[in-house]
Amino acid sequence: MAAFVINNLKRTKLDANRDRVEAAQGNIYAERAFDEFHFYIDVARDEIIQNFNTGLLFDIHGHGANPDGYVDPRTWLGYLLSADELDNSDEYLDQNLSINETSLYSLLYNSNESLSSVIRGQNSLGSIFERYGYEALPSDMSPSPEGMRYFSGGYNTVVYGTDSDYNFNAIQLEFPYPTIRDNQNSINAFAEAFSSVIHDYFITYFNNIFV
Repeated sequence: MAAFVINNLKRTKLDANRDRVEAAQGNIYAERAFDEFHFYIDVARDEIIQNFNTGLLFDIHGHGANPDGYVDPRTWLGYLLSADELDNSDEYLDQNLSINETSLYSLLYNSNESLSSVIRGQNSLGSIFERYGYEALPSDMSPSPEGMRYFSGGYNTVVYGTDSDYNFNAIQLEFPYPTIRDNQNSINAFAEAFSSVIHDYFITYFNNIFV
C-alpha cells in the first residue's frame, strides 16, 4: 500500500519536489524526466487504490547540518503543518486546523482519530520510529520543533496527500546523516528498522480503517 518511485537525477539537474516550471527550468529533457517521474507515481497510486482502496506515498529526503553547524539527529516528518503550527497545543491543532490542509487528509477523514493523535500521539509515525530507537519530529517525545529548523513537506506531499479526488496520503521524510546514512552498517540497520516501522504504522492506521 506504499508507493516508492526512485528519482536518481541530481537535484542540480531536476528537482522533482517542485512544480514543473521550477523543477525543470525550461529544459526539455528535465521536463520529460519530471513528467515520467510523476506518471509512474500516478500509475502506482491508481493500482494501489484499485487493489487496496487506499495507500501512502513516502517522499524521502535527507537533511544535513543547520547553518550554525548543529546536526539534528531526528527524522523530520512532514505533514504540511508548519513549525509554528506544531508549536501549538494538541487542543489548538484539533480545534483550529483543518484536516484538508494536511497530507493525511484521507486517513483522517476516514477514521475517528484526531489530528494531534495521528501527527504526534503515542501511535504516530514519529512515536513508532522512536520505539525502534530512532528519534523523530513530531512525536510524543518531540511534539514540535520549538524554534529548531524543520521541513514540513514539499510539492510531492501536497500533490499526493491533499487531493480529495483520491483516497491517498503522503508524508515527507527527512532523514539525518548520523546513525542512518553515515555508513553501510547504519544503512542496513535502519532499512530493517524502517520496514518494521512501516509495518506497525500500517497495522495501526490502515488495517482496520479501510476495508
